[in-house]
Amino acid sequence: PLEALRCPRCGNKCEGVTEVCPMCNFRFSEIALYNPKHFVWLAMLLGFLVPVYMSAVNWGRVGRSRLKRAWLVGGILGSLGVILGFFALGELMGGETIESNLDLRTLGKLSGYAINLPIGIYLRKKQLALFKAGQQLGMRKASGVKGVFSGIGLVVVVIVVAIVIAVL
Repeated sequence: PLEALRCPRCGNKCEGVTEVCPMCNFRFSEIALYNPKHFVWLAMLLGFLVPVYMSAVNWGRVGRSRLKRAWLVGGILGSLGVILGFFALGELMGGETIESNLDLRTLGKLSGYAINLPIGIYLRKKQLALFKAGQQLGMRKASGVKGVFSGIGLVVVVIVVAIVIAVL
């Protein structure tokens, strides 16, 4: 939580509750973090990539750029893998009859819950500690709508890339 936060400008470790970095005078109120309280239902409704994106942005805003990159790359590659896996599974099952398409959709929904729910819960837990610590330092709440739409945009890009890969 607080001990994990560093000044995004100079990298100084935050000691105690302060609104200004003692090393470089950076004001923490310049940072806005996404509130993770809705991450679980966002993951269930829109896919895990939306809360992954919002979490990665939060980590980047508090100076944890390696963690930001790791979650973004992992989320994008994981999403591509899941989507391409379903494309491949559809090919293996034939996908020509209505019954096989329904079976594939049911399997997709069930695996979506099995993947999205734990990731949403995990990220909400991790990000809630970061969000609360950030608020103690005077960080603001970012617009969740902007984060959700940016995350949806990333989901659309990943789906298009998966379709292009599957067609080739």
